[in-house]
Amino acid sequence: MERRIDPSLSLPERTAPTVPFVGEAPANPVVSTFPSPDDDRPAIRRPLALIDGHAYAVAWSPTPDAVPSGSRYVVVRDDGVAFGHGPARSPDDLPYDIAFPIAPRRVRLWRQSAIESYLRGLRPDPSDLLARLEACYDTFIDFGFSGADQSSICLLLASLSISTWFADAFPIIPYLWIGGERGAGKTHLGTVWAATSHLGEVILSASSPSAVRDLASLGAALYFDDAESAVRARRGGALDRELLLAGNRRGAHVLVRRATARGESDWIAVYAPRAFSAIAPPDATLASRAIIVPLTRTIDPVRAQRDPADPFAWPCDRRALIDHLWAFALANLTRAETAWRTLEDERSLLGREFEKWRPLIAIAQILEDGGVADCVSRLRAVIGASRNAAHHHLLPDETSEVIAALAHVVVHFRAMPDSEIASARHVWFRSDCSIRIDNALILRVVQEVAPEGSLASRAERSAASRIGRAMARLGFQPSRASGSGRARGWVVNLDRVVAIAGAHGIPLPAASTIDDGPGARAPHHGRTTRV
Repeated sequence: MERRIDPSLSLPERTAPTVPFVGEAPANPVVSTFPSPDDDRPAIRRPLALIDGHAYAVAWSPTPDAVPSGSRYVVVRDDGVAFGHGPARSPDDLPYDIAFPIAPRRVRLWRQSAIESYLRGLRPDPSDLLARLEACYDTFIDFGFSGADQSSICLLLASLSISTWFADAFPIIPYLWIGGERGAGKTHLGTVWAATSHLGEVILSASSPSAVRDLASLGAALYFDDAESAVRARRGGALDRELLLAGNRRGAHVLVRRATARGESDWIAVYAPRAFSAIAPPDATLASRAIIVPLTRTIDPVRAQRDPADPFAWPCDRRALIDHLWAFALANLTRAETAWRTLEDERSLLGREFEKWRPLIAIAQILEDGGVADCVSRLRAVIGASRNAAHHHLLPDETSEVIAALAHVVVHFRAMPDSEIASARHVWFRSDCSIRIDNALILRVVQEVAPEGSLASRAERSAASRIGRAMARLGFQPSRASGSGRARGWVVNLDRVVAIAGAHGIPLPAASTIDDGPGARAPHHGRTTRV
């Protein structure tokens, strides 16, 4: 159901005196990852930064050319102290240098009137902020076939937009991968994400790699439209694949050579949120770092005619929304860092699969603490549904195919009584948590679970060999049952399969029926013992 949010502001706007911007930014700022030998002070290298337990936001005064040369700035701390605002807090009182390669576009920056509201102690209401973000996605995009209901996917993407403003609080930030056929609305979704994310920009294939690096060093959220060629390129592409894929972890840097007579090199920070849209699914490396949102062509005639490029089509004041996101992020960056740490005991997901969802759960916790009811439980529910939907939009991966087959085996045999398991053709032994199954069963289930996958398309001997290598990589032990001529197989711990499936982001099926009825009775080893 479509929602319209009242465009009135949570932070009352008024005609306020302009914030006096004092302090000249350096004419030719140079970003260096290491402090100079004679100055070991930390530097604010991003417009929204978390340093020594405080969050800082940097804003520029309006300049016609929007370049750092000659621009003036004000720095606002999370506790409401401004440096460069009034005589009591001059730029000299700030214990950090400020160094940016470029200044962001004015439409992405915090406006002076909104800064005045923050300094007066006004903060945006989290419930209202989240509702406006959800409405932005709900207005333009039909998520009817994206794995969950419309409002749930809007919550997921609104949380993802908010997380881009908190990148400095998280060691890892997830990517967004938007998939679907032509005309499915991928560009519209990417545009909404960029417009609601921190310093968000839409990057086309003709963009200069050096300019993209500069934006990434600011922590800008970058949306790459029609990203197939960019992410598949190995060398000589318009954009460097390593620049695209290596920036999801804090501390990621690339070494670039400057165009100077001496050819000096600089380390450039590339940790920044990214989104990609493409018809083809992502490869395994990118998929492990991305939240995948599949789209199909909408049959909704209202949403089909709307375009996020039309400012009058938006359900709220976009500029006010950006101001409030600046204020919300600055006020809660330190809380986000704490919320991240509280999730260290998470057990429902493991490893890299949990890493990409962890920032969103931390954001949901902050929103819930701010008055958004049941935000964490709602987000966790949509995460489960989204993972199920995304699994069907990935490139074939043989290890994942084997894990998915084992997940079906676990669900199937856990539902069977012991007497039936003992007489199943391909099961040799069962204990409280382990069974021994032969390669024939694994291969057959792989062919049933992934009929279009890589293993199903291979000859039986080749597929069996590859299944064996995958099982060994996953740490399962090979075994041969007693009796001559018995096929080789594997000891499969059922609980371990569940854990491995969770770590790889592969959901367990709700039910599984494997045709493995009684045949030549497998040798049964009497009473059950733990393998």
